[in-house]
Amino acid sequence: GTRPLPAWLTLLSYMFLHGGVLHLLTNMAGLWVLGTLAEPVMGAKRFALTYLAFGAITGAVIVALVPYWTGPMVGASGAIGGVLGAFLARRYSEKSGRERRTIAGLLLEALPALAVVAWWVARDVPSEPDRAAAAAWHLVPFLLAWYGVRTWNGLGRPRRTRPGRVT
Repeated sequence: GTRPLPAWLTLLSYMFLHGGVLHLLTNMAGLWVLGTLAEPVMGAKRFALTYLAFGAITGAVIVALVPYWTGPMVGASGAIGGVLGAFLARRYSEKSGRERRTIAGLLLEALPALAVVAWWVARDVPSEPDRAAAAAWHLVPFLLAWYGVRTWNGLGRPRRTRPGRVT
């Protein structure tokens, strides 16, 4: 008989499968548009690693939300959402300055997004995916990437000042 793929490998392979031509075309169009903006800023290696990492994270989120779902898991949307979140957070950090932020400040910035995620987690988890769960699969990697980059940039790098200038 045929041996199935190990489960861990499907966390990478599923994002290269799609549920039809339209699904493939919309994901590839999104990746192409985002890639032309994000890849030059992020660099090719970081772009590819972010894509693969958030593809795997999205797969894990889907398994956590609907653990008994037996349908095929397909698509690159979560990976693309993670790249979009990382790219926008990096651009936002550059535009807003690199001042050092406190954990409390970053949590206050995150409250609206955390409220949305809490609503999705608190609702009844369906036995089959629905539109709300699918939206969560797109939103969660975006938010994880956004707040991961914001935390890294905000807490890790104090603002530089010019000599003789008091801030």
